[in-house]
Amino acid sequence: MGGVSAPRVGIQLSDIQLANVGNGSGRLLLAAGGVNTQAFASTTIGTGASEIVLTSNGTNALLLTLGAITRSAGGTLFIANPQGVVAGLSANNGVVTTSGATGALLTDANGTAYSVLGTAGNNVTDFAAKNAGGWLMVPAYTASAAATANYTQTLTGGATVAASATVTVASTTGLVVGAGISGTGIPAGATIVSITNATSLVISAPATAAGTLQTFTVAQNVNFGQTNTAAWTTQTINSLRNNATTAANLLIGAGQTITVRSGAILFGSSFAAASLSTTAGQGTIVPGAGRELVIFAGGNGGSLTINAVLGESAAGPSDVTFRGMMAVNAAGTTSSLRRTAPTRATPTSAASASVPTSPR
Repeated sequence: MGGVSAPRVGIQLSDIQLANVGNGSGRLLLAAGGVNTQAFASTTIGTGASEIVLTSNGTNALLLTLGAITRSAGGTLFIANPQGVVAGLSANNGVVTTSGATGALLTDANGTAYSVLGTAGNNVTDFAAKNAGGWLMVPAYTASAAATANYTQTLTGGATVAASATVTVASTTGLVVGAGISGTGIPAGATIVSITNATSLVISAPATAAGTLQTFTVAQNVNFGQTNTAAWTTQTINSLRNNATTAANLLIGAGQTITVRSGAILFGSSFAAASLSTTAGQGTIVPGAGRELVIFAGGNGGSLTINAVLGESAAGPSDVTFRGMMAVNAAGTTSSLRRTAPTRATPTSAASASVPTSPR
């Protein structure tokens, strides 16, 4: 981790640490009573498990600017935002990057989501998404329901104007910022940036063509909170999160394929027990075309079983990157599995940022 450019402000690195910035390791310290910002012109996330931990003394804001982020395949990033600051996360407190689209999960150039948020205690809770102000925070989710078998949302009466990011539809009811959207005239990888009113929304990139009476498909960030009673059918979602404190097992119907557009699946540190498909070999989970499956498992006592086949994307063979500190029973994986184990360093000041990044 660490880009080719040296830190511009708040430098509190030893000679050895300075030598390692941009070479796969580094540690940044921000003092509580003085310097509390650190900025990089760019940042590279190498293959392996990287972490950024911002620890506040409760009153001082901490700001880490990463610039543009470049990620290598197999790279994951855990970010612990500062806690206890009255002002909350803002352009002056938290982690800021120029990469990514407003409201969308933080993804690499191929569209794979690779970053999660948590606390300094290494508790993973959410995916990292980009706020309109540029800082990273929790995305909007669509809550699951036990009796719902398909979370794909279809928008009718769609109209686009070439080179405009404004899209009109018959109804925006049920839409959330950050969900993926696709269809004629919608650029690949587009997400919903804002919802203007009952029939208008703004997407993350301008439409590629003008059109009327179009049908668009929306891929939701699904927050899976309970064992489902209706077996999931073939569908596309944007991401899957499970941080339920009671057992939540995903029932996938026989012969059905779940495409996770961003490739991101998160089992937070609070999850009790979970399975991806309740029957070995039943159901297939694949990433979006040309992307990786990236599975995060918090592992604070929870148990995870992957019964579903982890298959290839529509573009061909796909890697599966797993980050967690727990055993996993993978019954049907057909993709190439890469496991990364996180490492972290302990902050040494009342308000500090540590970036232990040795790739594994």
